[in-house]
Amino acid sequence: MSEIPSSPEVQIPIAFEAQMDELREWARPLHHVEADYHPFEHAESVYEASMWLADRYEEMGHTVNRRLLGFTSLGHDIMVNAPLNESFVPGHVFPSFEHRSAFFTAQFLAIRGYDIETIVQPTHDLIVATKNGEPCNTLEAIILRMADIFNTQDFDTFKDRAEAFYNEKCRFDNEQRSFVEWLPGAMGYLRGFLDKNLPEWFTQTALRHINKLLNECKPN
Repeated sequence: MSEIPSSPEVQIPIAFEAQMDELREWARPLHHVEADYHPFEHAESVYEASMWLADRYEEMGHTVNRRLLGFTSLGHDIMVNAPLNESFVPGHVFPSFEHRSAFFTAQFLAIRGYDIETIVQPTHDLIVATKNGEPCNTLEAIILRMADIFNTQDFDTFKDRAEAFYNEKCRFDNEQRSFVEWLPGAMGYLRGFLDKNLPEWFTQTALRHINKLLNECKPN
């Protein structure tokens, strides 16, 4: 689909839903259907959360690039359950899953005719920014980081998703430790996503639920 410009007065780009549906159709088969945590439904949940958060920020007077958020949400975890050393591009080694997802999502958008400078490269860069430890230096990066770990905001959902992530690790990464043994390291890794630029209300809720789950799952 060729790039369709929108007027400055329009918050949601022209043909926005058609563009999102086109990316959905491409991205869905690139998620493993047997994944416990990262099936395509995860990408959809990130998309929905990012749109909800965009609503909140726009209500506060901010301008949000919804198309950038949409493309990134739907493409940020493609092929995440395929080994990183698997050769999808001969002679090319990706430094992270995020870089690989960014590469292929950007390639798809470029082939579909989107502008490199305003759409393709920003989408690539925002997907890379979902990597643990990457700074959230733009409003879209902040929104996407929150949307990607939004399940930390409800404890029951958070606990369920932690168990799903553990099961996925067992299925695809041959995790041998018990859930209780695995959890502290996983929660330490999760804390790395809580960038200093995230709102305090979000970070404090996430930390409270992380500590609660760790206390519930202490080794005997």
